[in-house]
Amino acid sequence: MPSDGERSAGEGFTSAVATRVAAEACRQAGLDGDGARLIRLGENALFRLEAHPVVVRIARSTEYLESARGEVAVSRWLDGEGFPATRVLDDLEQPVIINGHPVTFWHLIEESDRKPTYGELGAILRDLHSLSLPASLSLPPYPVLDRTDRRINAATGIPEDDRAFLRKRARELRGRVHPPYRLAPRRGRPRDWNPG
Repeated sequence: MPSDGERSAGEGFTSAVATRVAAEACRQAGLDGDGARLIRLGENALFRLEAHPVVVRIARSTEYLESARGEVAVSRWLDGEGFPATRVLDDLEQPVIINGHPVTFWHLIEESDRKPTYGELGAILRDLHSLSLPASLSLPPYPVLDRTDRRINAATGIPEDDRAFLRKRARELRGRVHPPYRLAPRRGRPRDWNPG
């Protein structure tokens, strides 16, 4: 009988695979995963736990492990700065690997009927970029279209000529995009630095 990891690899990243991974991740984390509801299956699977205000985020494979580690580190840094951002659960070592899938646990943010204004979003971005990046945190430039080739190669049920077209188009778009966008705030600014 194949292990869950072997079965997961053979099935691909399906809702059934993600559901099994979420259940085991919750069990290992000591969270009640009964009634977890799949809210999205795409680049990651997202589950909202019924018993806790928590979202379980499951990556497709360990190819995304470094990305998951970076997201956890950034979340913890921003939380320490008091910056309003999605936060990981603090009392868990994250990410955990379940059957070849990095899993992280996040505090649920309840949706509001009120949408932020562009001015409010701009102020948040300004505040983010005014923060000093700690020496312990290294943020690479954001590689636009980085995961595109991986997703094209992993796609099932598409003709090979369509796959070739998508690869060609991705190369063209990469050539038009400027060097990777650096999302990282600058180092060395005082915490109370204000340009105005």
